[in-house]
Amino acid sequence: MPYYAVASGFETGVFRHWTQVKPLVDGYSKPVFKKFNDEESAKQFIRNNSMSSRVVQTRRYGTLGRVESGTVSSSVSTTKKNSTCTPLQVEMKLNSLNMSYNFEDWRTVEQEIKWENHLISSDQKIEIYCDGAAKNNGKSNALAGYGVYIKDLSPKGISVAYDQISIDKLKPTNQFMELYAIRHALMIIFSSLEHCKRYEGKTSIKILTDSQFSINCLTVWYKNWESNGWVNTAGRPVIHQQCVRDCLKLIDSIKDSVILSIEYVPGHSGFLGNEVADRLANIACDSMSSRIC
Repeated sequence: MPYYAVASGFETGVFRHWTQVKPLVDGYSKPVFKKFNDEESAKQFIRNNSMSSRVVQTRRYGTLGRVESGTVSSSVSTTKKNSTCTPLQVEMKLNSLNMSYNFEDWRTVEQEIKWENHLISSDQKIEIYCDGAAKNNGKSNALAGYGVYIKDLSPKGISVAYDQISIDKLKPTNQFMELYAIRHALMIIFSSLEHCKRYEGKTSIKILTDSQFSINCLTVWYKNWESNGWVNTAGRPVIHQQCVRDCLKLIDSIKDSVILSIEYVPGHSGFLGNEVADRLANIACDSMSSRIC
C-alpha cells in the first residue's frame, strides 16, 4: 500500500489512503503532495517541502467590520492600476479539516485542484451555491451531507458526507449541513486569495444558500453568542459553534480582499445552481448510506 505525503495543504502529514488526502488539498492554493512506496521517503518529502510554520498566506487588513443582517460585505479600499496586494502570514487554526472523500485515483486529485488555483484571477463575479441535506433529520441514524457548486467554474461539484467530517459529532441536521457547506466555500476562497498578486482589481463573490438559519448564524446570532461565551438563550453551549467560529474566522480574513456576500436563494424554485448543490448534498447522503448500511 502506498504512502501519500502532504507537505502543503489545509493539514500536513503522511497518509495511507487517497480518501484522506483530497480534503487536505481540495481548494488549497498551490498544494504540495506526492505518492511514495515507503513511509520514510514520504516523511523526508514533507521535511524538504514544509513551511517553517503551519500558516496560510492571504491578505488581511485589520479587524472585522462584520455584517449587516443578511449579508457579509466589504470592498477593496483602492483600485489603483499598479497596486498589488501584500500577503501576510495568518495562522488559521481550524479544527474541522480532518475530512475524507471518496477518491478515484491520484490523477483525479491533481486535476480536481487545478481549476481552484484560478478561482480569483480577475475582475469577475462568482456565484457559489451551497446546500445541505439530512435523511432521518436530527436522529442518531441520520444520513447527512452537503454540496458546494461554483457556477461556470467548477468542473464538478463538491459532495461531502457527514461521516467524513471531524467536527461537532452530534446528531446531524440539514441546517448544520448548510453551515458546513458555507464553511467549505469560504475555505476555497481563503486559499485562492494566495494568488492575489496575479491580478488587479477586485472579485465579487456571492455565496448563495437556501438556509436563512445559516445566514442568521453568521450575520445576527453570533454577536450574542460571542458576548455570552458561546452559550445560547437557554443557557446551553451553542452546539454547532465550532463550524460557526470557523466561518467567522475565514470571513474575517477574506473580507477586505473581495466583495463578499452571503445571500438567500429560495430552495427548489428552479435556480440551477441551487438544484445542483441540492443534488450534490443528496449524493453525499447516499454515499454515507453505502458505507454504514
